[in-house]
Amino acid sequence: ISQCLDIDSLIDDKGVFKNSYWKLLLKAYNPREKSFKEDVEREFRRQIEKVMSKTKVSHIDSHEHIHSIPPIFEIVCKLAQEYGIKQVRTHFEKFYFAPDLYKHLKLQYFINLFRTFIFGLFTLINEGKIKKYELETNDYIVGIIYGSLMDALVISFGVMAIKYDNSVVEAIIHPRRYEEGTIDKHFNEYLLAKNKKLKDKIERLGYEITNYVKKES
Repeated sequence: ISQCLDIDSLIDDKGVFKNSYWKLLLKAYNPREKSFKEDVEREFRRQIEKVMSKTKVSHIDSHEHIHSIPPIFEIVCKLAQEYGIKQVRTHFEKFYFAPDLYKHLKLQYFINLFRTFIFGLFTLINEGKIKKYELETNDYIVGIIYGSLMDALVISFGVMAIKYDNSVVEAIIHPRRYEEGTIDKHFNEYLLAKNKKLKDKIERLGYEITNYVKKES
């Protein structure tokens, strides 16, 4: 829900965001949506300022990776530079195959492959914006090809597919621990974040496990 009630291209009459990723993509390139980019900038600015009023902002990413859409990415980079935020996430994932047949029989896997292609194409476009606004970003990402199917095997093979050369690799998981004891993909990713064997394996490959805050210091 947005607190800005004057962004009609983004919210419904109850203030609830109404667009999917693909609707935002179409609006971003539709010349008839004259107020769209202004609405996006107004909403992103409000969110950035709200977070900055509570804590330091280390980087910018977005729900469902909506900021990967090139016209929106340009707005995000401009705001990042304006507010002194040094890092913005990009979305290039090197293709790899995790040896688990079950994952590859799921419809979600094929949807993810299409999303990976689109995000990779957009990253090629967006790299110029990173340079233009003098920002930093990750070199690779792990977690789109197997989005909603993540486990230690996936992360291991995703990282191993990248030849270590001081690259910055961001692994995307959505961990959650429920007080009532619910077990779902988010809880499994919470356990994944605590997996010491996975941590040791990544470090043996030459990587240092860090975050955006540590990268800034």
